[in-house]
Amino acid sequence: MNNVEKVKNFFGFFKMPFTNTIEVSELYKSESFEEAFSRLSFALETEKISVLTGEAGSGKSCVLRHFVNSLDSKSYKSIYISVDNNTKISDIAKVSLGEMQIPIPHYAKTAVRVFREFIINFNNQKGIKPVLIIDEAQELETNVLISLKSFLNFHMDSKNYLFMILSGQKSFLKNLDFFPLESFKRRIRIHYYMPPITLTETSEYIKQQLKICGLERNIFPDDVIANLYNATKGNIAYVNNLCFNAVIIAASKSKDIIDNGICQNVISHSIIGVFKK
Repeated sequence: MNNVEKVKNFFGFFKMPFTNTIEVSELYKSESFEEAFSRLSFALETEKISVLTGEAGSGKSCVLRHFVNSLDSKSYKSIYISVDNNTKISDIAKVSLGEMQIPIPHYAKTAVRVFREFIINFNNQKGIKPVLIIDEAQELETNVLISLKSFLNFHMDSKNYLFMILSGQKSFLKNLDFFPLESFKRRIRIHYYMPPITLTETSEYIKQQLKICGLERNIFPDDVIANLYNATKGNIAYVNNLCFNAVIIAASKSKDIIDNGICQNVISHSIIGVFKK
């Protein structure tokens, strides 16, 4: 029996909690989660572009998963791309074409042209609007952001053939302040910044994670949850990190409750900078 199975057996989990392997239906919907989803859903019907920002680990990816899962496949087709600072507009076009199982042209300009034609044809022939989700948008160079407008302008800007979501960290908003991006920024009328979850939500989140993994009782006392919240400031990824390690340590010590000793142990040994005093 491996170590994971030992932990699961000790607590009675049928799968490990506090991991990324979670079904869309099991996502914790905090107030900020619901607000972000609501704004994206509204933008889908009325806008060409929307921006979702938040610190790393704030839950943006979970919102995007839930949003994509909610799309009517007869009306929308999602394309997800994670970018870096070397990504060019042609790379976005080529990856998008690949996602749609369309032959990818070798030349950059041809790829951009073919992707534009695909957007038009998908709308006119199938009645389906592509939804282009670009993650880690803060990494995009200014010239790439400017070029993205070419995917949004159709029939003298009178047609809405593509919905684009730019998701990234808070620094992305500062990137948009550069003068060359003024006209691009004016297109963004719906933007939401995801704040960290509250103490109450942190408690609810931890209990929900335990429940969906098969444990009805709460093994994290209120004072421990408060300490975890103070250390993580409500960042879900950091909460997961600490709770996951706390569960492992507790099982290794045959403790069925996470006490403050275990809590302080995982906080002090965390490699995430936010925990360092």
